[in-house]
Amino acid sequence: MKWSCFPVIHIFSFFICIVQLKAEDSDVCDHESFNKPNSRPTVGIVGCGPGGIAFLHAVNQRKRKMEEEGDLDGLSKLPIVTCIERESEPGGVWKSKRKQRLSIFEKNNTDDDDSGTNMYEALWTNGPKELFEFFDYTFQDYFNQSLPVFLPRKFVLDYILERVQHNNPNFFSSAKFNTEVQNVQYNEATTKFEVDIRYLPSDVQSTMHFDKFIWAAGENGIKSVPSSIDNILDEGGFLGKVMHSSTAGDFLSEVKGTNILMIGDAYSAEDLTLQSIKLGVKKVYILSRSGSGICYLVSSWPNGKAEVIADFVITEVINGGHGLRLAEATYNLKTKRTDLYPDGNIMDLEDISAIIYCTGYDMNVKMLSGALQWPFREYDGYHFNSEYESFMAKKWAMSSATFIGHVDPFHSIESSEVMIFAGIYRGILIDNPNMMYMTAGGITPLMELDIRAWFFLAHIMGDFQIPSKDEMNLRNTELLAELMQIHNWRYILDPNYQAEYWKFVEDDTYKNELDYLDSNDEYFTSITKVLAQEAQDALYPLQFGTGKELNAKGDLVVKMQNIATNARFITDPKSKNSLWWTFRDVDPSGFISLHTNTSAIAYEKKWIQTGDSLFDRF
Repeated sequence: MKWSCFPVIHIFSFFICIVQLKAEDSDVCDHESFNKPNSRPTVGIVGCGPGGIAFLHAVNQRKRKMEEEGDLDGLSKLPIVTCIERESEPGGVWKSKRKQRLSIFEKNNTDDDDSGTNMYEALWTNGPKELFEFFDYTFQDYFNQSLPVFLPRKFVLDYILERVQHNNPNFFSSAKFNTEVQNVQYNEATTKFEVDIRYLPSDVQSTMHFDKFIWAAGENGIKSVPSSIDNILDEGGFLGKVMHSSTAGDFLSEVKGTNILMIGDAYSAEDLTLQSIKLGVKKVYILSRSGSGICYLVSSWPNGKAEVIADFVITEVINGGHGLRLAEATYNLKTKRTDLYPDGNIMDLEDISAIIYCTGYDMNVKMLSGALQWPFREYDGYHFNSEYESFMAKKWAMSSATFIGHVDPFHSIESSEVMIFAGIYRGILIDNPNMMYMTAGGITPLMELDIRAWFFLAHIMGDFQIPSKDEMNLRNTELLAELMQIHNWRYILDPNYQAEYWKFVEDDTYKNELDYLDSNDEYFTSITKVLAQEAQDALYPLQFGTGKELNAKGDLVVKMQNIATNARFITDPKSKNSLWWTFRDVDPSGFISLHTNTSAIAYEKKWIQTGDSLFDRF
């Protein structure tokens, strides 16, 4: 609405509204004053990492737009948000462990507790920067020049924080830092969330009340370490260093000339392996437990300094505490356990200086009580409804790969791999839509969190009307049904299909079909369509198309995902390129900003020869 046609009475009302908003914003923690009818809803968030920051920013963006348009009705629905963070500053997992140790809460805690996880200082991104560039603050805005495709951790964190603060230095004024959320429960009688908190410096405890609550404590909240391996190392007296990937940063300076073992074959193992090779490690062994992670698929490592070991498990410590014995085993896709071969081969690693657990994380939901924790469960035979019974009754023949035939799905579909849970619909608790969970299930997590934040805001303000409980369950199972028709997703979701697939891998008769199946086009297109639909429902300023059809930007997202993934598989281990090639050395011309149309640039040297100082000029 233009100010020139804005009636005087409306201008006065708008001024009063703004004054009230300012007063409310300056006293966000006085929630009792908002327990009156027609007041703006109060929202609590646990976690001031990328998810919590994204929601705070979405609220600020909507508020600015409403003020410019004189949207009094919208401003009256805008939530009052308080973000509660245990650390002394924002950033969440993107902060380095070195920085985290300076925080009040970490000073008196050992590295073995679960008080928080952070990235190591030297980490670089494994996804292209173009897939997490923000629509309202581009890399061109911040760095004022073109950049390579993959960036060091520090620059991503700086970019996230500068995006929200460059026009608003007081952006985090509503956040409560150095404050631990001890318990969150929903009071049915008052229809409020009761949140018990502890202010860490003074150990003062109190309770806050919110109309709505968002869990944004992070999918990487608690380090996951396999106790079976840990016990073998302890009992055998292993003398090398043992650590989780999140705390490996300080150790990287010691890897030169040593042999180290990574347990796990996912992205953290890939990055730590490349960092170690860059720093002069003698050899990196990567123990691939499932044989399906990104490291297992990499075709070549620089100078041949990494070796992926599959179908083996650690059985004992040897060589006076300096070595490890591995025995041949098979990984059971259904039980997620390894079973030793009775007369299998033995492999000895004589001199291992360190073991790094690249075994991922668990969600930190320990502060949530009762039913607020329960929704994080797979779609399986133990948590069923009528729609799910129908879902499981299907034979699930693959329409695009019928040569595999009919494969009945396993009784438990691993729906958590795509962040689809039996009790949650697009991050919203089905039994209580006032509770929301900030999760990202695809391969563009920062972009997904930003879109999910706008989606939550649309839900809170009534711009998106959620369907009934039955309809939410039905839509979840319908999405799973669609994904089950796509090879890569079916492989991830269904252990029965995984088992059948590996039978065909060993049969040369099906080589052409397997080449087709291993294409990522359908995989990336399907997940980008899911993202596109959420962006549309969220009123997100950047649109990729719809759940049915992608637009040009959506197609570009799929293309860049494909290029980045395929870069890991294109080098012949016998070629000269294999001496230095990493996926980060991919031709940058295919990576184009969704916002400025700017192309990425190449590193000045091969990535393996670069240091963080390369970015000092930015």
